[in-house]
Amino acid sequence: MLSDPVCEYPRDVAGNVHFVGHPLAEIPANMSDNTIARFINGATASLVVISLGNHGSWNSKDRTLEIASALRTQLPKHVRVIWKVSVVDKDVLQHELQNQCTREEEGVEDEAVIKFVDWMPQNDMFGHIHARVIVSHGGMNSVQEAAYHGVPVVGTALMADQFDNLARCVRHGFGQSLDAKSFTSEMLVDKVNNVFLDPKYTHAAR
Repeated sequence: MLSDPVCEYPRDVAGNVHFVGHPLAEIPANMSDNTIARFINGATASLVVISLGNHGSWNSKDRTLEIASALRTQLPKHVRVIWKVSVVDKDVLQHELQNQCTREEEGVEDEAVIKFVDWMPQNDMFGHIHARVIVSHGGMNSVQEAAYHGVPVVGTALMADQFDNLARCVRHGFGQSLDAKSFTSEMLVDKVNNVFLDPKYTHAAR
């Protein structure tokens, strides 16, 4: 089975069934010297990776910006956020977020805290030495790669198997979940900070 045993429930399986892990989860490659690499290597404390599959954002640009603003102002110092969104929204979101910025920290403009991208090498990002929390829709690839790299998950399931995938993260102690339709930006930030600051989640993930 293409699943990591740490994501499974106790259950009977036939003797010829073997859990081999996910084929996309592997040792991260060294990223080339590009804008993504420079940004995440500047995360001197930690990195939060937001990857919501093909959806890219929660319902609307306004809600995405509201959440980004909350993350920008309420995460611990020196934490950076890289967020995969659609190619159509990337530049607009980055520009709007920059316009919202009202503070600076140690000479670094605040918009540098969050970077929107339309593509990222997800496995390499999850396995980066600075990655501490993954915010995900709970897709199979994301959950299996998070488990492989030992990074806890904050999830907002949207459909199908995502609810079950995130339930496994919660049950095994390396994740928390939110209702995608009703959560607020404050609720998401609280969950991210909780997972980020409480070592039991990282310990369970590893």
